[in-house]
Amino acid sequence: MKRSLKALFMLIALAVSLISSWVQNPVFAATGDIGKDYHLEIQNADPGLSEYSRNAQEEFALVYPQLVTRWSAHPEAAPSTVILRFVNHLENAAAAALWQQHLIEVDLDYAHANPYDPGVLTHELTHIVQGYPMYEPWLTEAIANYSSQLYGPRREDVYRSAASYIPNTTYLTNPYDTGSRFLFWLAQNKRHDIVDQLNRILQAGNYTPDSFAQLTGKTLDQLWAEYQVGGARTFTLQDKTPQQIYQSITATTPDLVTPMTITDSAAWEITQDKSSSCGFQNGFQSGFYIASIATTNTFLPCAGLQTAGHNFAYQADMTITQGDGGGLIGRESSTSGLRFRVGYDGTFDLTNGQTTLVPWTTSPAIKGGKQVNTLLMAVEDREIYLYVNGQYLGHASDSLTGGGYFGLMAVNFGHVTSVNYQNVKIWQW
Repeated sequence: MKRSLKALFMLIALAVSLISSWVQNPVFAATGDIGKDYHLEIQNADPGLSEYSRNAQEEFALVYPQLVTRWSAHPEAAPSTVILRFVNHLENAAAAALWQQHLIEVDLDYAHANPYDPGVLTHELTHIVQGYPMYEPWLTEAIANYSSQLYGPRREDVYRSAASYIPNTTYLTNPYDTGSRFLFWLAQNKRHDIVDQLNRILQAGNYTPDSFAQLTGKTLDQLWAEYQVGGARTFTLQDKTPQQIYQSITATTPDLVTPMTITDSAAWEITQDKSSSCGFQNGFQSGFYIASIATTNTFLPCAGLQTAGHNFAYQADMTITQGDGGGLIGRESSTSGLRFRVGYDGTFDLTNGQTTLVPWTTSPAIKGGKQVNTLLMAVEDREIYLYVNGQYLGHASDSLTGGGYFGLMAVNFGHVTSVNYQNVKIWQW
């Protein structure tokens, strides 16, 4: 039986990314959790900028609703339309935000030379929603780059990661890279919500360097000295064994914790048709998020609508109440997405679109039948680590990188499948 299922799955894997062209997944409609639709209006684009414009629209749809949710002082009043305008000879910059006009200007020559420069637009969009009445240069830019590193898509040759250390710089001389790395260190070692608190203080016009002492009990100079003495180390999966990776992740505070109840209904896709559904049953009182699929040889993706990421750990409790399997989805975009599947029969695998990264494998760590399994997928740049119930399953290196949405799934290999999810946690760095 397992041999026939495996053969079936290998055939499905070639087609699974094409099913419905993800028509049930609305993630590229830029809609925020407050029910607003967002639009990027591009002006002055010549025919040679079609690739840049297409990439900009995709990045906007991916990140802008998240930026509004996290950084805007009044999300309901955040701009619903942002203008991206190409201009000649933008002075000393590739791009610049004029937040009061809801406008981002991009240098025309730069755009022609860099049709895909992920993260730059996310940085400028962060400025749009920051809306600071005062401009504290290093901190304003450091928060925008911190935001870009968390939420913006990336690629290897335009590498903006907090894992990169730039020697002989300070947060004042290089607020973009060193300043944002310093913020990551502060959030990981001193106060988990410090960047959010600094954002609110800046929005209120009350920032001074003493704000750091008020938030942490130490002055800015003391914090910077401690950062330097400690080697400017921020969280990374590098140079750790698989068990050390798991322990270091679960020992830190998650960026998102959700039990998956009625209060989370705005954050996850709610859909239903004759053969599939994503959502909360029984009037949101079930206490589970449920993915169900009746169509044979099909998988159903159910999208998270508010959170996307590039480097992350993603955990959920999963119960297959009937059928074949479920699992976690990360970095989901229009063209790719990591899919960590765990089956009712104790099997698992990992794919990205049509590419198999970890082949169909049986593990004794997976609880069979209708038992709860806790799945965790840890991802940093090209490296992916898989765990179930605290046990290491395997590792893969992916050729594709970039930000994308989180999701949950149900997989039907020939049996009507329904999967319950609870206790979702997401860590990002």
